[in-house]
Amino acid sequence: MWLLGLVLLLTSGQLVYSTDYCSIKCMNDVPHTMCQYKASPSSNCQGYESRKLSEDDVKSIVNQHNKLRSKVAIGKEQGQPSAANMLQLTWDNELAQIAQRWADQCNFNHDKCRDVDGFLVGQNIAINYRSDKYASEISQHIDRWYEEVAFMKKEFVSSFPKVTTEVIGHYTQLVYAETRYIGCAVSRFIMNDMFAEFLVCNYGPAGNMLGGEVYKIGSPCSQCPEGLTCSNSYPGLCHTQGSSGEAISTDGKQI
Repeated sequence: MWLLGLVLLLTSGQLVYSTDYCSIKCMNDVPHTMCQYKASPSSNCQGYESRKLSEDDVKSIVNQHNKLRSKVAIGKEQGQPSAANMLQLTWDNELAQIAQRWADQCNFNHDKCRDVDGFLVGQNIAINYRSDKYASEISQHIDRWYEEVAFMKKEFVSSFPKVTTEVIGHYTQLVYAETRYIGCAVSRFIMNDMFAEFLVCNYGPAGNMLGGEVYKIGSPCSQCPEGLTCSNSYPGLCHTQGSSGEAISTDGKQI
């Protein structure tokens, strides 16, 4: 486990993370995304166009994820058992900042080192192309990740497999019970004479641990971690309550 100095600076109402990311080393000593790349679009990004997520975008992403997680948790997804310990997701600005740094490389692959102080970070990515103009398909991408549930065997819930005949990893990260934070980002650029929009979502703690449980099978909320209660907004999900009873993000902002 590494030790990091984490400083939160408030600038124009935004939290800026001053973590020594260069001290984080992942497998094979790959440098951290925030250390390896500058805070500007890569030279690989032809025709780069900024696409910052709005507050409405953030709320929509979190809401869509939690609705899908709730569907699984309460046993409404055909063929899938209910979840006893699935957490409600909240937005995390640091994960979003790291996602933006990677999205701005315009490289449709996963980055190799995106972890933060305290936990490993998982990732889902997607890209869409149009011939005439940029198009936002964030919601559609999230739905496509979830649609991998069609290939999810019940036995995989209790033990994430090393190899599968079909892709399920986007779905399993989306519903991984112990994941509680999400942060996403988008970039737009020209690729092969097409208008591309690249979506990166980071999740913490990371899911898809080989041989690990995707979630505990059981009655919804029956095994919530200590201090968490069953959500009123998203049935079957365990969450921390703020003073208003709403889920709160890691910077204290209500979602």
